[in-house]
Amino acid sequence: MEPETKTKKIETLADDMAKVLKENKDGLIQKVIHEEEEHEEEKKQFSPESPQNKRFLLGGSVFLLLAFGALLYFILNKEAFTVEVAPQFAPLIFTDHYSTVNIGELTKEEIAGGILLKIGETGVEKGGIEGVYLAEGKKILGLSDFSARIGSTLKATEDNFLSENFLLGIFVTKTKPFRTEDKTLPKAEGDLFFLLKTRSFTDVFTDLQIWEEKMFADLHDFFGVPVNAETAYLLTKDFVDGIIHNKNARILYDTLGGIVMMYVYADETSVIITDSPEATGEVILRLSGSRIKK
Repeated sequence: MEPETKTKKIETLADDMAKVLKENKDGLIQKVIHEEEEHEEEKKQFSPESPQNKRFLLGGSVFLLLAFGALLYFILNKEAFTVEVAPQFAPLIFTDHYSTVNIGELTKEEIAGGILLKIGETGVEKGGIEGVYLAEGKKILGLSDFSARIGSTLKATEDNFLSENFLLGIFVTKTKPFRTEDKTLPKAEGDLFFLLKTRSFTDVFTDLQIWEEKMFADLHDFFGVPVNAETAYLLTKDFVDGIIHNKNARILYDTLGGIVMMYVYADETSVIITDSPEATGEVILRLSGSRIKK
């Protein structure tokens, strides 16, 4: 007798699906539909064609163009953003106060007039010194630039070793009258001086003697002396040797024996140009360090 053959039931995927659908028909269908809807929504959000992403891309493009344009403008106009730093000249002597005068496009006469007004307005006490630095914009003028502005032939060169660092100063007296009556201020507050520095007085000796021919013409406005019929002779009058505070000097005198202008070899490396023995004495003291405050 043959053994009884048992037929094994084969379950297919279709059967499984049918079974599952029967068990949870509504829930599964809803889940699949929901997931598909979420997937489609994500595709829309990340699509470049979506209105939101179009706005984002447009804004980003505009920003990049503006940034590139600003960078290009900065490169092409680099010089326009360059600010010249003023040279930091070390004080040649101690000054009780200092100020900066921007001379801009002023003429020599206007520059000198401004300095004379500065003398009349200084707030420094009697016996003090106010230092005055001349500037064009943010640039402090050195000796060569100042000489060029007033048409002077004296410049710092490799031969005379004059320093670009010079001082225009006011020794405050509160008493000295102006030389001429056409000045608007009845009294000057002090005496003007120029302090020049060089490697050695022997280096600049010849250049200063040559400059004597034009020194009065170059600087007379700064000392309040106009050139007119009464003073024209000073343009050709010679400087003579002299001694001021035991220092060698070259002096230009007027017909009455008054000092119109002089330059004094204050020490081995310093030259003072002024019309005042009093200012000369004070500058010599400060050069020696006896009046420098610690």
